[in-house]
Amino acid sequence: MHINFFVPGDIATLTGGYIYDRNVIEGLPQEGIRVNLHLLDKGFPFPSPRALAHAADILRNIPEGETLVIDGLALGPLHEILKFHARRLHLVALIHHPLSQETGLKRDAARFLELQEREALFYCQRVIVTSSTTRLSLIKAYNLVEANIRVVEPGVELARQFPTPVGREFRLVCVASLVPRKGHKTLIEALSLLSDRPWMLTCVGDLHRGPASAAEVLNCVRKFGLDQRIKFAGTLSQATLLKHYRRAHLFVLASHHEVYGMALAEALSQGLPIVSTTAGAIVCTVPKSAGLLVPPGNVFALAAALARFFDEPRCRQRLIAGARGSRWKRRSWEAVAYSFASELKQMINDG
Repeated sequence: MHINFFVPGDIATLTGGYIYDRNVIEGLPQEGIRVNLHLLDKGFPFPSPRALAHAADILRNIPEGETLVIDGLALGPLHEILKFHARRLHLVALIHHPLSQETGLKRDAARFLELQEREALFYCQRVIVTSSTTRLSLIKAYNLVEANIRVVEPGVELARQFPTPVGREFRLVCVASLVPRKGHKTLIEALSLLSDRPWMLTCVGDLHRGPASAAEVLNCVRKFGLDQRIKFAGTLSQATLLKHYRRAHLFVLASHHEVYGMALAEALSQGLPIVSTTAGAIVCTVPKSAGLLVPPGNVFALAAALARFFDEPRCRQRLIAGARGSRWKRRSWEAVAYSFASELKQMINDG
């Protein structure tokens, strides 16, 4: 069996969605499924006419009866093209997070993306989502048939050992692109209230995905005089990121919404305790034993949670033990590929 896979942009991009796609694509051959990867223009979800024409050419050349998995970043904009191929191909949507529900979108833009996604999803025989939260969202907001949606959650690489961080300062790490949904400004304001505590923060994530948002975050750091205590590392290789995890005491994320939280799961797999929010699926991803969660956007509640970690040794040790224990509940990427392959095979068998 073989499938086609549409991914826009650079498959090596270090964000949750691309990491998921890459691990699934690499794992499917082990399950007897050969993958023909088609890389689309990086301009999605707002592609140029040339990018759409390129995608249309690829679709026309896929033989009848074959399966095409389309990453959600490209799905909506292809809605007008997909209707010409819905009957001759097995179309599968892979949705990480509905584009229309991205934080910070203007109402008109959100509505435009919703209409595109709604029509494109109509042509898909199967929808695979990466969390139960996304599944419920698609059922409620897009009126999708529940039976056509399958959940295949992300995997992690489990740490084999947990080095003990050294030094007098608490080293914090945040892994997230600098976009409004990730709440960097809230985190920075909370930390500004704790300037008397010994901490350092490293922010790992794309600085160019949302240039305006990134500029606001950097200005916020300067505003509070935290230039020497908050560093922005940009995107890093997985090996370098793991080094940051091993040197850190705490993972922090002030997201306004998460449909799963791959960075959170990855931090837990490395034995890192967490201070984050109750937004979206975070309450399902982070067990109470391993994290302190507060309402999103609440600067004072976030500062209080961080202060507990800094000031209360018993609380800190409890969270560390909880994080290290919870890692065994995480699935490997091999298990994810197996589940993904099973869904594809079942769809083909069902006709």
